[in-house]
Amino acid sequence: MTSFIDKQFEANLKANIELIAVCATLTEEQLAVEVEGIFGQIKPLIVHIIQGEGNALRDLSGTNFWAADTDWDSLSMEQLREMAQQSGTALRDYARQTDPDKPIRFEDDNEVAEFKAWVLINAEIHHGIEHRTQIHALLTKLGVPHPRQDVWSFANSLGELKIVEKSNEA
Repeated sequence: MTSFIDKQFEANLKANIELIAVCATLTEEQLAVEVEGIFGQIKPLIVHIIQGEGNALRDLSGTNFWAADTDWDSLSMEQLREMAQQSGTALRDYARQTDPDKPIRFEDDNEVAEFKAWVLINAEIHHGIEHRTQIHALLTKLGVPHPRQDVWSFANSLGELKIVEKSNEA
């Protein structure tokens, strides 16, 4: 049986892959477009999403998902798509099997944080949505069509949404 969390992460993965496919058609100049109020340029935003997924997987599993020496700046869109496929699938699998109350401890040079796994899993879904929305804004500024990536569109793509027209007859 498919769980709610499976569907969330399947939608997240599909959205990442679709958006990377659109961005793979852009020129270097288009990938470098900036808009005030948006976190960054298109390619760095894609990298940030994928790195974030790897960081979540590290925190859930206790091991690094991405190699420490990965040269993120030199990766092609095809390589980023493959990495998004890997991290998106792994996140779905970890989310499925992880106890939501599992304690997680995060440490870096600036802070130590303790929280439960459900917080991290939920945050990762929102993180992807936030930055894909920023990429959509950049694509809109460029006049580049991009896919609808809302839940309704995902359900429709699976054949799990049926639009029933209401009859005007009284």
